[in-house]
Amino acid sequence: MLKEVQTKVSAASFRRYKNAVNSLLAQFSTSSLLLAPLFLFVVLTAAQIENSDDAADIIVAMMAWHSPVNAIVLVVTTPPYRNYILRKSPHQSTARVNTFSGHHSHGSFSRLKNFFKFQ
Repeated sequence: MLKEVQTKVSAASFRRYKNAVNSLLAQFSTSSLLLAPLFLFVVLTAAQIENSDDAADIIVAMMAWHSPVNAIVLVVTTPPYRNYILRKSPHQSTARVNTFSGHHSHGSFSRLKNFFKFQ
């Protein structure tokens, strides 16, 4: 699919397109966390198997993992989100205060202001 586009766009654009396709494929694969347990749940319900309540509870709990796993996959496979998360480490967002002079140390007020701007 991307072979046709590769000759028509720049290398940077092609890299972005390739990352987008990889991200979409990874997100699509996480849909199995929702579809496979849902299929099993429908089979259990249709078969009316006795004492299948515990299995149904486990299947419903498995389906609840779809959203958090999809969010993690989105962050890991999408460079802008991944870069934002890596840039916002806790060590960078804390401000140091010089208690002797009562003033903020060099640049920490700007970092603190920027930290609360994104919150």
